[in-house]
Amino acid sequence: MNILFVTDHYTPTVNGIVRHIVSIKQELKKRGHTIYIVAPPTRKKIEKEPNVFRLPTAIPFPLKKGDLFTLPFDPRIENKLLKTPIDIVHSHLLLTGFMGIRIAQKKNIPTVVTLHTLWRHYIDWMVPWGEKKIKYRISDWAARNYFNQYDSIIAPSSKAIDALLEAKVKTPVHLIYNGIDIKTFKKAKTMDLSKLTSATKTKRPTIIMTGRIDKGKNADLAIRAIYKLKKQIPEVLFIMVGDGSEREKIESLLNKYNLKNNVIITGFVDQSMIASLNKSADVALFTSDTDTLPTVLIEAAASGKPVVSVYDKAVVDIVRHEKNGYLVPKDTQAIADALQRLLTNQNLRKQYGIKSESIASDFSITKNAIQLEKLYKELTDKNKIPQNRGFFSFLTTKKW
Repeated sequence: MNILFVTDHYTPTVNGIVRHIVSIKQELKKRGHTIYIVAPPTRKKIEKEPNVFRLPTAIPFPLKKGDLFTLPFDPRIENKLLKTPIDIVHSHLLLTGFMGIRIAQKKNIPTVVTLHTLWRHYIDWMVPWGEKKIKYRISDWAARNYFNQYDSIIAPSSKAIDALLEAKVKTPVHLIYNGIDIKTFKKAKTMDLSKLTSATKTKRPTIIMTGRIDKGKNADLAIRAIYKLKKQIPEVLFIMVGDGSEREKIESLLNKYNLKNNVIITGFVDQSMIASLNKSADVALFTSDTDTLPTVLIEAAASGKPVVSVYDKAVVDIVRHEKNGYLVPKDTQAIADALQRLLTNQNLRKQYGIKSESIASDFSITKNAIQLEKLYKELTDKNKIPQNRGFFSFLTTKKW
């Protein structure tokens, strides 16, 4: 099958959406499919990738450092795609989705979209002020008009399904978990963590948290919890794997709480490094409440790690309370207490770690690909023609 991915996020950008797209692209190619990708431009010099069409224009987003608004229309790329054999368009959000729908309309092929980020989070980033009730009414209206243009929607979690229902989206929704390459994390080797610090080689109780250090990820909550935990376990080591717009704020908190010898911020690292760091840690921590299905938690579980996570509907299928970790409120003391319970009980860590590995097996990239193939086939067999539905249909009509 010839599949067109359209996405506002792609390499060399580092985030969970990009890692998922790269992983599922590779898995589908292994299974004999051809993948084409429409992606944003990049300012970095990177090797040209076959079958990837880079849109020429993107505008920096002033309210979220590092993000871009990609302008989704380009006649040259559109003409190339119209001459390319494509059976189905799969949008990974957001603005490039309009080009995907437009291509599908002109080629009379079906469309599917994955809800990677909730629209209410988009409006919180775009308009960080104002009455939420009014903002969410607007974002629900926009989501409804956007998603109703597609033939099918993939929701990676029950949280995503609830958001679509609340916005009164009418397009059929399918629950399909994002997946990872389980073997990469299960078979990863541990590393000498003293290489990351100036400390001695003595093994320290170690916590890992992977993800962007951005608004909504609540990294400050994690730091305050570590400050409290340090009073009980002075030698605790907290490794933050990632980077982002809130890094300076976090580094100032490290100075304020005298945590520079307890916290390491690695910046962005490659997947093999993430796997080794996960394998070397004792416990994984997750504090974000803005994800739809956090890939980083699946990776930690596949590495056989118990998890402490802030309660959120996006994580409940990965973290089972008192089975492979703890679901706690957004409270620094509750987080610190849960971490302490695990760090001071080796048998419990082992028990929860075994359960984590078992849970992670449900989130393999192979299972993800099989479910996608099934959905793609259903849509192409029906030969369903996308409809111009909703306010945004003027952007995708095949008349211009």
